[in-house]
Amino acid sequence: MPETAPVQCADAWNFRRILHAVVLSAICAFYSHTLDFWAVGTASGLRGIFDLLGGLLLILTTIGFLLVMLISTIVCVFRLRFRRLASNVLAFLCIPACLTTLMLVPLFDPWFWYVVVNQSAFEAEAAAKTPKESSKIVIITGRDISTGLAGAGDNHFVQIVYSGADPNTLKSSDPPLSHIYGKFYRQDEHW
Repeated sequence: MPETAPVQCADAWNFRRILHAVVLSAICAFYSHTLDFWAVGTASGLRGIFDLLGGLLLILTTIGFLLVMLISTIVCVFRLRFRRLASNVLAFLCIPACLTTLMLVPLFDPWFWYVVVNQSAFEAEAAAKTPKESSKIVIITGRDISTGLAGAGDNHFVQIVYSGADPNTLKSSDPPLSHIYGKFYRQDEHW
């Protein structure tokens, strides 16, 4: 008696699709965080290639994935495959949920780890720049993280700032600070 392949149910859960959505979201968040941390002028122009080609490839991949998901969802509706339909809907929902989580949680931010690793050196530099009784804000380091072609987009500069006091005492004309870790803040300037 010949052996036959096991019959697979046409309406089965598709967890691979959900996994693909999570991986794509993680790659998008990693790409965004990398460009937000990688200074202009490092790695002999690799950043420009990464910005242009990587961004284009990532956008095309995301659009292609979403189109395949949309077509698959429509097919599942007409063929009454509700588990596959639920898998597609979960995959759609995973993309914004994962992106939001990875972009907002500080553990995934390279600026957080940069400050944590260099905390003692940054505190020593801040102590050397200001007297003990002063609670003034001290700029520790800065980077140019502008993206796009030179002169075509806006210039984006990031500075790591140490504040011994409450940073809300800044003048309203100063760029706002976002908290990184401890007494360290990030100051973004666009021009």
